Amino acid sequence: MRRKTYHINGYDINLVKTDKFRQVKVNMRFVRNKTDQQVEREILSKVLTQASKKYPSRKKIGEKKEDNYSQFVKGYTIPILGENSIVKFETTFINEKHLKKGHHEKCLDFFMELMFNPIENFRDKEFKSAQKKIKNNFDGTLEDPVYYANIKALINAGYGMFYQEDNYQKLQKITKEDVYQSYLEMINNDILDITIVGDVNEEIIEYFKERISKRKRKKMAPACYFPAVKKQELIEEKEFSQSKLVMLYKLKAIDLSKKYIHVELLENILGGSSTSRLFTNVREKKSLAYDVRSHFNYYKGLVSINAGIDADKYLPAQKIIKQQLADLKGGNITEKELKDAKKKSLNELKTMNDRMGLIVNNVYVEKYYGFYSDTKTIQIIKETTLADLVAVANSLELDTTYFLKGVADAKTN
Repeated sequence: MRRKTYHINGYDINLVKTDKFRQVKVNMRFVRNKTDQQVEREILSKVLTQASKKYPSRKKIGEKKEDNYSQFVKGYTIPILGENSIVKFETTFINEKHLKKGHHEKCLDFFMELMFNPIENFRDKEFKSAQKKIKNNFDGTLEDPVYYANIKALINAGYGMFYQEDNYQKLQKITKEDVYQSYLEMINNDILDITIVGDVNEEIIEYFKERISKRKRKKMAPACYFPAVKKQELIEEKEFSQSKLVMLYKLKAIDLSKKYIHVELLENILGGSSTSRLFTNVREKKSLAYDVRSHFNYYKGLVSINAGIDADKYLPAQKIIKQQLADLKGGNITEKELKDAKKKSLNELKTMNDRMGLIVNNVYVEKYYGFYSDTKTIQIIKETTLADLVAVANSLELDTTYFLKGVADAKTN
């Protein structure tokens, strides 16, 4: 697998050449150095793939996909990435080596038609469909206690989130004309970055070079946002059958590009598996949680701990979770734990190159955060010491303890 980045006309094309797959994947990202149009961009990620001037209906879109041997096209967003907002579109299609010459161009022409030739101001049908889908996602997310607790904890810790009240209100009032103006801004002014994965040559680079006009090169805003530590404890009651405890630990000023591997290894020991400290001590030994785990979010520079508990177990669960961090900070880590964490991380690295989506993700993680290539990462994992883990453990500071007290749960205890 070989990777090369081409700097063309003010944008980048990252080509990952590999013969491991029968398909070709193209990921096109539009990056805005602001996060003030989250709703518009969420709608854009949906309407652009539903109709265009040449294919003005979902029926026509579907027929074209089938004609291209089940070509896949979809839009996504990363509403907030540090100080940026990202809209990304992907297409996957069969490599023409397994069909006939010209299939790549045929599939790419269809993809580019959807991206760059939409119906002006969009149509009510596609706009309202996207609006309704996002509203349903809002409602479903806020009715799920796990998502609800995490979102509320992050908002209170100072992180902007898409699923919050002002965006919900904006969704009700926004017009398709507003969204189309946002589209024009995106197409003309956003940072553009394209990644291609598959067994293709530089002809595909020329394809985009000929069809995408020159852009003004811009620098991406920081991809990580580190709000000040608040040290707060919040309790909210809501009609849920189970209570949720979320504890957010922020990383104090460390260089993530160099230390993220140590944080990932530490998080594996803390709560990343069924043999972790949290699972063993909080759930298995003390029976204080139905489920408990940790997650390292390098986008936000924090380690979150999530536990599903009974309402009356809040204080003892919180106490023992804090104790696990205190033990790690004090150097209470065994060589076996470190060895097992390394093994898990190395196994995960091996499987990353088995999926095209993960290959694309790795390209951008390296670009956004300066993280290392797989070869360098493997070397650092093998060289990591217990002292390295103790050092990053002591860079973690408890910011927010958020307890979602399920009212129905409380009544049964």
